[in-house]
Amino acid sequence: MFTREDGFRLHPETVSETFRCIFARTDLPPITLRDLRHVSATLAHGGGGDLPTIKETLRHSTITLTLDTYTSLQPEVDRAAAEAAANLVPRARKAALRSGCCRTVRVTHEAGNDGAPRPAETGRGAP
Repeated sequence: MFTREDGFRLHPETVSETFRCIFARTDLPPITLRDLRHVSATLAHGGGGDLPTIKETLRHSTITLTLDTYTSLQPEVDRAAAEAAANLVPRARKAALRSGCCRTVRVTHEAGNDGAPRPAETGRGAP
């Protein structure tokens, strides 16, 4: 809620009308206060802001509203999160792979074995 310097609350329409008057004096493409709010939240999320803080800033009633609105807007944020998670997964050393010390294990299913898959070794040194 916007307040004046003396602490009294401003009516939302007063804020909107003031914005429209200021905006009319500019040479900017059309944008509303709601658009600015949306852009601000999107940039905060894209810049690494956490969603609970964004929820509180926007005064959303639930985190679900914030999640539904702002988590699908920037695919690059999703991609960065997926890449960060993938970087946590240890990778095989290239030298070990070149030396042939690793075997490839293939999982197959044999009927009549309680439905459990059984490993069948393949690759170097496998029968």
